[in-house]
Amino acid sequence: MNRTPAVILHIEDEELDKLLLERTFRRHGLEQSLDSVNDGEEALIRLRELTEQTTPAPPVVVLLDLNLPRMDGLRFLRELRQDPSLKTTVVFIITTSSRREDVEAAYALGISGYIVKSEAGTGFGALAELVDRFLATVSLPSSSTRGALPS
Repeated sequence: MNRTPAVILHIEDEELDKLLLERTFRRHGLEQSLDSVNDGEEALIRLRELTEQTTPAPPVVVLLDLNLPRMDGLRFLRELRQDPSLKTTVVFIITTSSRREDVEAAYALGISGYIVKSEAGTGFGALAELVDRFLATVSLPSSSTRGALPS
């Protein structure tokens, strides 16, 4: 498959989930683009580094847990959507929460998909296939157009 070259930023504080996702992504040939941080604050710093230090900055797909220390997933999304250089970043929620309130709040903040961990396939296999297919199919916004309004 021809995948869009992109950084996959996994925002997760549970070490076991991180390791499981890394192993699964390696099996699907996605590990070279996988970057991992522990919470929303670290993620915003990493995303800003990517857009400021790399020219052109690569497209980013975020895999976001909601239950995080310091800055939880919904607060991270609010901050992300308010930053002109990051607001079009593609975000998939990957969480244990199936609460309707969380689903609605996340979609209201412009996510691309909401995935409950227990439904992500054995060892996150379905998630890796989804991301692989997504990157092989879609056009992602380039860093030079992030946050820009069409003329």
